[in-house]
Amino acid sequence: MGDPASLARAEFILEQMGALGTVAMAAGGRDLVGGVPLLKQAGVKSGVKVLSANMRGPDGAAIFPASTVAKVGGLSIGLVGLSPPGPVTTTLGVQCLDPVKAALDEAAALRPRVDVVVVLAGIEYAQAMELAKAAPGTVDFVLQSWDRRNDREARKVGSAWLVAGIDQGKALARLELTVSGKGPFADASKGKVAGPRSFRLSFTDLGADVASDPGLQGLVEKIEPRPATAP
Repeated sequence: MGDPASLARAEFILEQMGALGTVAMAAGGRDLVGGVPLLKQAGVKSGVKVLSANMRGPDGAAIFPASTVAKVGGLSIGLVGLSPPGPVTTTLGVQCLDPVKAALDEAAALRPRVDVVVVLAGIEYAQAMELAKAAPGTVDFVLQSWDRRNDREARKVGSAWLVAGIDQGKALARLELTVSGKGPFADASKGKVAGPRSFRLSFTDLGADVASDPGLQGLVEKIEPRPATAP
């Protein structure tokens, strides 16, 4: 089990994700600091669906749903969750299997009934790259969120697009999709492109120029107090 501060932080983050209307998240390594039962409870309380296509309990059964389908702007978006491979040290007997195989199997099952397939990949960038390479025509986007990176553009890998998370949430990413038919997505972030499916990826830096919400800031400081300043 994690320390009280880590547990409070994990619960607070899920609560705020729910308040923002987050549909789903992958069960990542840091999310499991309090163990699987706590993450399940926090997910239900916040209304955020916690996903993991590769996490298994002691009996080999899935612990979280592998995927979910969200309706956005008239489109059906299939979301697949991945957890970092290996044992979950905070919960005895729980382990995460090969994420690439798990994602491909779930994406293949989703593909016939959705317009877009997105993998929420709480795994290392190299593993996310391997997944994108192995998923021609099956996965449209791999949104990776484990390594500390500062990439500011999508990387095309085969027919899929790989987007890495920004280091410690220092920026807010926005992925806008335009869909009028079938086929691979084209990157329209820097201008117009031809084709029935395109996307625009943009970022908003969350620096000192972005005003803090006083009420929310107070809640944050209860969990992570500001360092004392010298008199």
